[in-house]
Amino acid sequence: ASDVLPWGQDECVVWNTPLRFASRPAAWTSGTPVIDRDGCTAHVDPEVWTSAPDALGNATVYLLRGADGTIVASTTLPGVDGGFGIYGGAVDANNDFWGAAWSTGPLVHVRRDDLSHELIAVPDPQQSFFTVYGFTIDHAGRAWVGGQGSLQRYDPSTATWTSVALPPAYTSLSRGMQEDASGQLWVAALSQGILRVDTDSASFVELIDASMLVGLKYPAGISVDVDGQVWMVDTEANGAHVVDPETHAVTFVGGLVGPYTYSDMTGWALKNVVGAPEG
Repeated sequence: ASDVLPWGQDECVVWNTPLRFASRPAAWTSGTPVIDRDGCTAHVDPEVWTSAPDALGNATVYLLRGADGTIVASTTLPGVDGGFGIYGGAVDANNDFWGAAWSTGPLVHVRRDDLSHELIAVPDPQQSFFTVYGFTIDHAGRAWVGGQGSLQRYDPSTATWTSVALPPAYTSLSRGMQEDASGQLWVAALSQGILRVDTDSASFVELIDASMLVGLKYPAGISVDVDGQVWMVDTEANGAHVVDPETHAVTFVGGLVGPYTYSDMTGWALKNVVGAPEG
């Protein structure tokens, strides 16, 4: 476009906070719940989590003020690196940060209240040594980690992992993923299409084959919108594949330039873990 403004003059950029290189994950909190004068619960002062490796074999997790990008707090996680540090991140209902380090883990949990943390080893069921890529948190606060030909769920209430039994033909890297309102997890499955899994039973439901999509090239992230439509961003196709989960009708929305979005681009994941408004 001809109206692109110089850096610092574009009103679409609300704030910018320089951090270390490769600060990949971004996960907004729901903010602080308050009761308004009508007796309804509102959430104010949301914050955002992110993380970056420090080039010394560790990762720093940052908590920033959502309004202006001020760093509220940070903590260092020793030995969490993998080159990119924590690759994907999300929050749970407590606004705690969860993430997983590329490409073999660990799974990371940082508590909002006191910044205490735990590091959890990620199994390698396929012996692929590429066990961590896609990541999300579901409605029950369980962490999902996608790897090469694998998809695993960690339940913090029992401290146990469950590996989804996927078809032998599924060999793709499980990339961006998000759960919908029906408890179905949708996963970008590279050249194989879109993987669908039930979150409560951790069972395979279906694989929407690439032949059903429009010019599938190199999918990255997935998000669900308020109508339940599944959006899968395709970097090399310069757009997104939009799938109706009931009919499997597919449309393609173009006009993007090399989109590479993994985060909660619709805001649905945050709503999914926080719940509906109260009052």
